[in-house]
Amino acid sequence: MDADVLIIGAGCAGLSLAVHLLDAGASDLEIVLLDRRDTHARDRTWCYWSGLEHPFEGAVSHSWHRWKVITSAGEVERGSRSVAYRCIPADAFYDLALERLERSPNVRLVREASVEGFRDTDSGVAAVTDDGEFEARRAFDSRPPIPGPVPAGEIHWLQHFVGLEIEADRPVFDPSVATLMDFRVMEGPDIRFMYVLPLDERTALVEDTFFGGAPRPESEYLESIAGYLEERLGIGSWSERHRERGAIPMSTVPPPVSASPRVTNIGVRAGLARPATGYAFLAIQRHSRRLAVYTVRAGVDRPMPRGRPYPRATAFLDRVFLSYLERRPQRAPEMFRDMFERVAPEPMARFLFDGGTPSDKVAVMRSLPASPLVGQALRDLGPALRDTLRRT
Repeated sequence: MDADVLIIGAGCAGLSLAVHLLDAGASDLEIVLLDRRDTHARDRTWCYWSGLEHPFEGAVSHSWHRWKVITSAGEVERGSRSVAYRCIPADAFYDLALERLERSPNVRLVREASVEGFRDTDSGVAAVTDDGEFEARRAFDSRPPIPGPVPAGEIHWLQHFVGLEIEADRPVFDPSVATLMDFRVMEGPDIRFMYVLPLDERTALVEDTFFGGAPRPESEYLESIAGYLEERLGIGSWSERHRERGAIPMSTVPPPVSASPRVTNIGVRAGLARPATGYAFLAIQRHSRRLAVYTVRAGVDRPMPRGRPYPRATAFLDRVFLSYLERRPQRAPEMFRDMFERVAPEPMARFLFDGGTPSDKVAVMRSLPASPLVGQALRDLGPALRDTLRRT
């Protein structure tokens, strides 16, 4: 037996769970993390709405209490003293988490270990790698799910993006306001926008983002960003300081079933990326905390009962929202503008995080076009009712 707990993947979900286990008092458990990379570097930026404390507060690099959405019809700027939009660069997150693990003698990180699958054993489960097996009493799997055919009635989008941290040749940004969506770059049927996080008056993270299936060539994103900087922001001369690229799932497809009763899915593999928005960081923190506390109190051999990634009502609204946008992508700029304009910042932030309270959901739904969404809800509700009746 190599460990009490195996954690597959040392990214956001894997490292978060390891740190939460230590915070929950798992000093007597042998924890092994298996990660396929040979080093950790800045490969992404996680952003979220404040509202849940977590162990990585020290990695937050910037916060904005004002934000805006821009369309060809104008812009909406909102703000809140109590709510902030916050970002964590991956390198700061990794440094904080890895330093915590290095101070814990019961935790070991194995690099360049690519897990190919699992095998049940008499006393637990073994993770099969290209360099042998690692056996433990329980495993937590954060590997991204392998895409497959999208089941009928489900929606699976990817939020593709390429981001550049740039430095302009002169002060041009307002570091107090984050641009969450600038739809003025949207052309054709695809939902596309620019995302601008100003770090100071001359530097910003600028991302070209679109919702769809297959990614575009990187050169297309870079050309789009350069054109946006020059034509929309008036920046003719700038330098690139950092580049990142990614794809965030926006999907109603149920997450995959665990590979074994002794394997628990975590992170995106557990469906923690919010279908309607792609936000996942705080959901990962909340899930990691629950898993860690349960594991320490109930014991490694008792799996935590599997729950829904998001409340049933939130999942239904996300399905309606994505279905509507799939049918009418050209309405996306207007819909997002109306939501941010008509809903107060605090309930809007709660809704974007995890669906919010019932009154938050009502406020958001009232901000949207009623007739088309009601029609879409009825179309989506039909199959759901049929499935419910079939199971009873």
